[in-house]
Amino acid sequence: MVQAVEQARFNTLRGSFHRRQIKGRTYIYFNFRDADGGGRSVYVGPDSERVQSLIKDYEHAQVSERIAALSRRAQACMALGCSSLPERHFRILQKLASYGLFRSGAVLIGAHAFVALGNMLGISWKAFNEANSALCWRAVQDVCVALPSDLDLPARETLVSLETGNLPIRELSTRARAQASARGEPGLRIKMLAPIAVAHHMPHLQGLRPSLAPMNYMEFLLERKTRGVVFAKTGAFAVNLPDPARFAVHKIIGLGEKSAAPREAEALDLEQAASLIEWHSQQGRLKHLQDAWREASSLGADWRRLANAGRQALEFHRPIQAAALS
Repeated sequence: MVQAVEQARFNTLRGSFHRRQIKGRTYIYFNFRDADGGGRSVYVGPDSERVQSLIKDYEHAQVSERIAALSRRAQACMALGCSSLPERHFRILQKLASYGLFRSGAVLIGAHAFVALGNMLGISWKAFNEANSALCWRAVQDVCVALPSDLDLPARETLVSLETGNLPIRELSTRARAQASARGEPGLRIKMLAPIAVAHHMPHLQGLRPSLAPMNYMEFLLERKTRGVVFAKTGAFAVNLPDPARFAVHKIIGLGEKSAAPREAEALDLEQAASLIEWHSQQGRLKHLQDAWREASSLGADWRRLANAGRQALEFHRPIQAAALS
């Protein structure tokens, strides 16, 4: 169902067209809520045959009916054991999807990716089961999306963006800035991250450049991405996810960097790494995990130092999972 909806032209576009009369002429605007929760209105253009064709196509797509059907399917999947995101987190990610980020190559990372990986792998993580989910989500302060250097997201004019089923990316650049708090969501931030080597050299994303935050060792995480689905009671949509083995290794490297990290966040990262290692062990896929570990350790002295420091932290709390890396 999600795959079928994803192929639809207006699969994530949410909003409505409005007409304004100015000095006897009719102008068309598209109203929507942005990733920060605020209402926005973007100018589409003067009333014309092309604009009317877009409005007709959008109305014919019956977006509201598809949303309702997808919501019912999502709730059925959750009843069968799929893990969901909190509604406020889901709404923000859905808005980021409406700019075409995931269809253009962006990758969901962090705790939200971990939950989506569980759905993809057919497992409900202990850290995010019903008894613990509220506690775990309290430690999640960021909605994180990684942007690869080859992200195919050209800054089009508003009408062209809407015709392709996306909101214009230049609107996102002024609202969903890296580490900017989402309106009405205290403690929850939107982060758009890029590898340090390219964060300031992405000419095809000039509008987003001031919003990009560099992230250490992210290029390793962005290789061999896969597809998955995020759920909430109100619906579902597809995202790009990191390779599970690389995600686990990257979490361990992150633990090596976080000697002064808040305990809650560090404990959650440790739980995610250990859970993914355990899954690889149970599924007979340890070689894939060990290959990713050896590759990361071979990338330089800093990589080895942080990887070993992260493994030491894991070994203290989860010695069995740490031993699986050898």
